[in-house]
Amino acid sequence: MADTPAQAAGPAKTCPSSACREGALLLGVMTSAGTLAYLNPPVPVDAEFAARETERGRPERRYRFAGPCLEGGCPQWTGGGCAIADMAADPVHLGLPASPRKLPPARSGTPAAGTSSAGRPPARSAR
Repeated sequence: MADTPAQAAGPAKTCPSSACREGALLLGVMTSAGTLAYLNPPVPVDAEFAARETERGRPERRYRFAGPCLEGGCPQWTGGGCAIADMAADPVHLGLPASPRKLPPARSGTPAAGTSSAGRPPARSAR
């Protein structure tokens, strides 16, 4: 069987936003706080889990799955790449500064490690 152009170009791409189906990898579980708790290592999804969670309705709202990239078969495919990956790589989309800057001071009231309360490096002790 001949390789597809994508297969001939290199290793298969993996999508971190795949559907719940047998063979996918379970990457994480949504918490009640709305954050994703990642599993390390990811857990392979079997047919029983996929059927049970699909019966409960939209497992992708409760879990994060990884699977093969569908490229042109996916609505997130831009023709040249993945829109999800592009958004994740865009610091502005993630709420980060567009250009690298100094990190803001710690908000806990405790100076960051290696600084004094005035933001200067701590004085060296005489030894």
